[in-house]
Amino acid sequence: MESDVAGVGGSLTRAQPKKVMTYPLPVAPHAEQTRIANQLDILLPRISACNDRLDTIPALLKRFRMAVLDAATTGVLTEEWHQPASAPWPIVQLRDHASGFSYGSASKSAKVGRVPVLRMGNIKSGKLDWSDLVFSSDETEIKKYTLQKGDVLFNRTNSPELVGKTGVYQGERPALYAGYLIRVRCGENLLPEYLNYCLGSTAGRHYCWTVKSDGVSQSNINAQKLRAFEFSLPDIAEQQEIVRRVEALIKLADRIEARHTAARAQAQRLTPLVLAKAFRGDLLPQDPSDEPASALLARLAALREGATLFPKIHKPRAPRVVRTPKESAAMTKSRQDEDVKGKPYLAGHLRRLGEPVVAQVLFKVSELPVADFYKQLAWEVAQGLVKDNTTTLEPGHAAG
Repeated sequence: MESDVAGVGGSLTRAQPKKVMTYPLPVAPHAEQTRIANQLDILLPRISACNDRLDTIPALLKRFRMAVLDAATTGVLTEEWHQPASAPWPIVQLRDHASGFSYGSASKSAKVGRVPVLRMGNIKSGKLDWSDLVFSSDETEIKKYTLQKGDVLFNRTNSPELVGKTGVYQGERPALYAGYLIRVRCGENLLPEYLNYCLGSTAGRHYCWTVKSDGVSQSNINAQKLRAFEFSLPDIAEQQEIVRRVEALIKLADRIEARHTAARAQAQRLTPLVLAKAFRGDLLPQDPSDEPASALLARLAALREGATLFPKIHKPRAPRVVRTPKESAAMTKSRQDEDVKGKPYLAGHLRRLGEPVVAQVLFKVSELPVADFYKQLAWEVAQGLVKDNTTTLEPGHAAG
């Protein structure tokens, strides 16, 4: 391989044609090649269809999770759990059931330090992601911005699609929160998890979209707008039942997602694995009656100068006269020779070649002058010793 074009982080290369021509390739018998190609025509579309179906699953899981949150925050999820005489859920504002609403640290964090600082990138799918952390060792910052278990983190600045995403800090490890987040502390009648579901539901996302203010590339929702968020609030016992059911359903979705990820990785490997088996000869059982590939290669070498190894299927067209070859080969025979005149001389050569060939190939092996070759060919065609296919020649029925 030789370097051709420099690329990002390395270089692009191209194969030298001369080296490619000498690359060894396994060659199966022609009949086996046909069987392999037919099998691949069956398998590869099935693999592609499998991958297409797997590609639809992430969107279905996303819709499922959103449907769970919508059912949880509208009473549908616990509909049968209600007491027959229970009153409708009251509509409340967040300001009446939560406090805090404070912005996080604006100080520059570091790659190493005492306490991790959670940023907007650490909130994903309604949960806190503890990867890709930065840290702080500033005692003042740690004292002021340390989180408490049950704090809800609200992403106040992000792209229009992501602004307003939330997660609940469960006390996994000591942590601070950064300036693009708002910390909300729920009152005794509001579970942090239930608030998280409300803000992540279709109604919560719609509220964020409605009240956000848009900048050049980012949107913002301030604490005052967050305080004014309205939602339906059941009693604390029903909130606990909602949290239990939602957690079970979300865990189910997470298990399906994990299985999908594993299945997707395996499905993406199927095509190269199937092709590798095909080229190793392991895709289908071999047939001992197939002509060896060595015989095919031998004919290929012998007829490389324009021979037709496997006649192509052509659309019907007007017959063409076999073109008279140019007198360019060495002539050592004559039509007056005893084994030529009045004999199936050219038909014998055709039988030895084993395949229909063009006139130039037959002329080359006949060793006749062009005039003698043409006369002998015309005579053998007339006698039925040679069959003229307009583009190729083969032994006729009279040649035996």
